[in-house]
Amino acid sequence: MAVVSSAGILRTDAAHTDPGRLYQFGSVSKTITAAAVEAGDLPLTTPVAEVLPALRDTELAHRGTTLADLLEHTSGLPHDITLTDGDGVELSDVADQPLGERGYRYSSLNYVLLQAVLEETGPDFATVAPGVVTDGDVPAGSVPFLSWRMPLPARHDPTGLGYGYLAGDITTLADFAARQLAEPSAAWRQESMLIDARAGTEVTTYRHNGAVPGYFAHVTLVPELDRAVVLLTTYYGETEAQRLGAWADNIVRAELGGQVEPLPAPSRLSLWLMMACLLPVLALALRPRRWVAVFAVLIAVVSLATPYVLGYPLHILWPWAPDIAAAVVLWSALWLLAAGIIGFRWRYRHPGPGPHTTLGPPSRT
Repeated sequence: MAVVSSAGILRTDAAHTDPGRLYQFGSVSKTITAAAVEAGDLPLTTPVAEVLPALRDTELAHRGTTLADLLEHTSGLPHDITLTDGDGVELSDVADQPLGERGYRYSSLNYVLLQAVLEETGPDFATVAPGVVTDGDVPAGSVPFLSWRMPLPARHDPTGLGYGYLAGDITTLADFAARQLAEPSAAWRQESMLIDARAGTEVTTYRHNGAVPGYFAHVTLVPELDRAVVLLTTYYGETEAQRLGAWADNIVRAELGGQVEPLPAPSRLSLWLMMACLLPVLALALRPRRWVAVFAVLIAVVSLATPYVLGYPLHILWPWAPDIAAAVVLWSALWLLAAGIIGFRWRYRHPGPGPHTTLGPPSRT
């Protein structure tokens, strides 16, 4: 943790902070990207297709999508995790996306395009965040797996630096936050009010959470008090998202002298899913009829298909929530195993006619 003012870092939590340790910033990277775009020479009213020839003759070009639209998530681009968490996003992938209606719609694809703009025209990320790391040399983080922390190698996506995969140490992000206090960039959309107990008044805060599998970042700016709070941790999974966000908000409240609120209870979803895996075993114990085997196969197929239908294929789900992905696979495998055993039992107890069995009435001799 670091607390900063516009003059620089006021203090860090030295007992829990390794000054040289690198962290991935997650979506806090967007605030750095936005600051770099705003520091460039291009007006924010510039159509993005004028900068990126690959977007000409696309819906983005015909609509006249500007840099400001991308910065403020109003381009209409969808939020597609199968693209951003795949093998890297190409401009052609973004160009082919159907656009929704104009208006706020959070999508990391906006910042894929903004990164491409910076690569074409500059400036680079280090101009606004000296010390930022773009080469992926980041140690492993950790994700929740049931009640344990599971080490997870840090993923590096060179096409995703602008929306989630910039990295640096606590000083890098704290210095950036100090500069942002004077004039927050367009990416700081999460404006909210927070009680400052010392002043007894409400103050405006600008905050941004960021996460990639194994890393969580949080920055809150309080321009009225010339304060910013920066948090970085090597632990993140989707089942702990709400709890980590509340933890970050509590630290900010404590810094401002406000009232700390109880944290949400830890998620028990993965434990319930693991316990549900006992159901196929119960189905076997009840000596079910043959139709139960068919039902078991259907359960397995639907269970495996559901993450894909929801837009979270298992290979995408695994780094974000490995315990849930493992539970889905185990649940489906046990139902398939149960179906096989039930089918084998039925065939054993109801053998078909043998090769010399006569099905008609016995012949008379």
